[in-house]
Amino acid sequence: ARLGLLKMDFLGLANLTILDRTLKMLKQTRGLEMELEQIPWDDKKTFDLLSSGKTNEVFQLESAGMQRNIRELKPSSLSDVAAMIALYRPGPMEQIPTFIDAKHGRSPVKSPHPSLDEILADSYGVIVFQDQVLRLLQTFAGYSLGEADIVRKAMGKKIPALMAQEQEKFIKGAMGQGYTHQQSQAIFNLIEPFAGYAFNKAHSVSYAQISYWTAYFKANYSLEYMASVLNSRRDHPDRMSAAVNECLRMGIPVLPPDVNRSSVEFTIDKNGDEQEGIRYGLAAIKNLGETAVDPIVQQRTTKGAFNSLSDFVRRVDLRGLNRRSLESLIKAGAFDSLGPRGPVLDAAPSILSQSQMEARTRETGQTSLFGDMDDQQQESIVDFNLVGLDVDNSKKVAWEKELLGVAITSNPLQRLLAQAPPGIISSIDQIDSSMEGRRITVLGQLSSVQQRLTRDQRAFLNVSLELLGGTLEIIAWPEVMERTRSLWEEGKLLQVEGKAVVRRDDVSIHCSNVHEFNPDKPTRSRSRNGRTDDAKVKRTPPAPKPSNRNGAPKAARPAVANGAVAEPQTPYDPAQNQVLQLTMQDSGNESQDAERFNAAVQAMLDYEGEDRVLLHILSDTKHITMDMPFAVKFCPELQQRLEELLGPESISIAPAPF
Repeated sequence: ARLGLLKMDFLGLANLTILDRTLKMLKQTRGLEMELEQIPWDDKKTFDLLSSGKTNEVFQLESAGMQRNIRELKPSSLSDVAAMIALYRPGPMEQIPTFIDAKHGRSPVKSPHPSLDEILADSYGVIVFQDQVLRLLQTFAGYSLGEADIVRKAMGKKIPALMAQEQEKFIKGAMGQGYTHQQSQAIFNLIEPFAGYAFNKAHSVSYAQISYWTAYFKANYSLEYMASVLNSRRDHPDRMSAAVNECLRMGIPVLPPDVNRSSVEFTIDKNGDEQEGIRYGLAAIKNLGETAVDPIVQQRTTKGAFNSLSDFVRRVDLRGLNRRSLESLIKAGAFDSLGPRGPVLDAAPSILSQSQMEARTRETGQTSLFGDMDDQQQESIVDFNLVGLDVDNSKKVAWEKELLGVAITSNPLQRLLAQAPPGIISSIDQIDSSMEGRRITVLGQLSSVQQRLTRDQRAFLNVSLELLGGTLEIIAWPEVMERTRSLWEEGKLLQVEGKAVVRRDDVSIHCSNVHEFNPDKPTRSRSRNGRTDDAKVKRTPPAPKPSNRNGAPKAARPAVANGAVAEPQTPYDPAQNQVLQLTMQDSGNESQDAERFNAAVQAMLDYEGEDRVLLHILSDTKHITMDMPFAVKFCPELQQRLEELLGPESISIAPAPF
């Protein structure tokens, strides 16, 4: 900087390569020629995808925390996405709930001072971008833009002496503009923790453009987009499995590698039911690369599919493969169309030697080992002894996990993705340390159970639950273990609810409830609007009865609290869905009531589940019943939090009618 030279940062974003690959694949598969600049900025499918929070493999919006925030924001414009990207950073992050509530009209748009209304109008009164900080310093304290940028840098460096100097200068400048010392100090305190972490608007909008483009292709051309994502992950096995899992969650079949169907890279192909899916590329198998598999693809492309293992050996030059590479191809299932995996693997040394011998013979111009014999005669000479027993499915699963990153041909967990209720986690990549303390529900297969003892010698269970992409630790403490002991059997598919606990970046679940999951039966699950997602199950919401002001069924001995009739407590029953009835009395203090309401809603959102919520707001003149747009898991912890906010007699539980 002292030399007057311009510093520039160039970001090599893999997402730009993914977008380029997607455009080329669209031209190849659909004859569709597109440019990024032609993509409309108001595409409904794109904003529906963003609002759903299903943003795995969408640039900048992939983390669990960001998915939760973007789902609550429900963006309706590119500027909303840009603002969320800018806010999801240390400092600004604290303002995300304020920003979301203001956008949806749940709280008024209020800037820190009326003179700043215009600067913060586009961001609902919340400071979001560096540009706003600079304008705020300029408007409020009379700084030039150059001086304002110096203050921004000082705030980023957090040097106490420098900050004290800038604070004194800011307050003096603001008071010179006619503001009081108190107002000046308050504004400085507001921008100080934020300015050092803020994005400039151009950076955020540029990132938001890429986020939108990736979401657009995921929503509108999912096959081509996800195939391009997978091709970009070939050298990153950990990220490869996450991308495969996302395909399965989206209902896109991921087809196993096949010497008769696969190309070098991932391609779009059809399965046996003529459903389009993504075929695994041969070069994506561990221990293989393009050079090794090119001869296979070229031979099949120019001269047709291989009709037998002998035909393959006769035609393909395997001198670019060593034994380990060939065995990786076989173990990954690439030869399943030519013979059982186990016997073909046993024949690997013979396959390799005979193929290489035939290739050398062709090069020297000598007579082929097979000469002019027909296919039947050739196969009788080259006997690969494929009559042995095949390996079992568990062995195939283990091989595929090792070589492909995820089991494809025989993975019972894949069924879960198609039938798992919304909001339930079935893949390890959906879990991260940002979930600390949250109550979540996971779905997986029990792979191991160990009984251990607490310090006071009480038995508890340490369980390994196999999710797509990895294993999750589950802890069932003594009380939970006693009432669920019969469910913890290896091989069972379980739906586990509990609190996420993080230790040294490793996430485990402390179980509060568990039940067996049967993917062959329809599963009832509640959506955010409180209705069941299973069309076969119909519920009739209970209407508030005039004889009981809180809308709950009459009780023999109603209790009175703040003038409202409340139902005696029904014991918490985790085995059935229930209706949580809350009564909130209008106190006459609008701000306090709004604060209590928001706190109660936030408490319930921390306990997502399947119990419907009815909120009754009572005043001297009216009774409002709200069917809340979410469902909860009512439990003693949630009951305690709500009682602290609304009072112990303001809560009742009733069975949900079916």
